[in-house]
Amino acid sequence: MIWHWLTLSKFFSKIGNYFYSLHVETVHNNQRKERQMSLYKNINARKKANTSRPKSKSTVSAKSYSAMKKGFPKKKGK
Repeated sequence: MIWHWLTLSKFFSKIGNYFYSLHVETVHNNQRKERQMSLYKNINARKKANTSRPKSKSTVSAKSYSAMKKGFPKKKGK
C-alpha cells in the first residue's frame, strides 16, 4: 500500500515540476520582451494615454529615433 502512495506522489511531483518550469519560462520570456521593446512600449503608452509630445519637444534623441525607424540595426564590432 505504501508503495502505491509513493509512486503516486512521484507522479504528481513530476507534473508539478513540469508546470512550474513552464510558468518560470513564461515569466522570463515576458520580462525579456518588456526589456527589449521599452522604447516602443513607452512611445505607444504615451500615444494611448493621449499625452504624447510633439517631435520638437521629444525626449528621445534623434539618433535613437532614426535607429528605431530603421529597425535597430546591429552595431558593428570593434
